[in-house]
Amino acid sequence: MSALLTSISSVVEIIFVIALGFFLRNGGKFHDSFKHDIEFLIMKVALPLNIFVGVLDNLTRSKLLSLSGSLIFVIISFAVGYLVA
Repeated sequence: MSALLTSISSVVEIIFVIALGFFLRNGGKFHDSFKHDIEFLIMKVALPLNIFVGVLDNLTRSKLLSLSGSLIFVIISFAVGYLVA
């Protein structure tokens, strides 16, 4: 249950940042040239770092071992996706 709450809180943070950018853009605080710079910063720097820190803080060896039983479904879905593509 704590993993679900952590996932939801991470998504909510991202949604707040998107909403803030939307309202600032509509308010005229950001111009079109700023869009590409902030997009690069968020998608290439901030989001990967947020995911990395979240994994370091929340993923333990016991949690990883408890998730390994479901790994077969991930492997099957990748194989099916590969075959379909």
